[in-house]
Amino acid sequence: MKVKIIADGSLRGTRVVDAQGNDVAQKLSGVSFEHHAGQEPKIKLQLCLVDASVEGTAKFYGPSGKAVKKIVYDDGSEDVFA
Repeated sequence: MKVKIIADGSLRGTRVVDAQGNDVAQKLSGVSFEHHAGQEPKIKLQLCLVDASVEGTAKFYGPSGKAVKKIVYDDGSEDVFA
């Protein structure tokens, strides 16, 4: 589902609508938005128990905050992240 988040900065002024403009707030238990300088913004929607199919891009970050591209294991096998 494509959604649009509209916030007016007030305590209860955040709305979430689908691509057709329908309010989907009743399907959510929370919304958070995070954006740090030099990084991509991240939005987290907490869903109530509903059927869902979600597509997105996962990125993996190490403790230093750097993006992980590949993990090499002791046995020589690797996991590569595009």
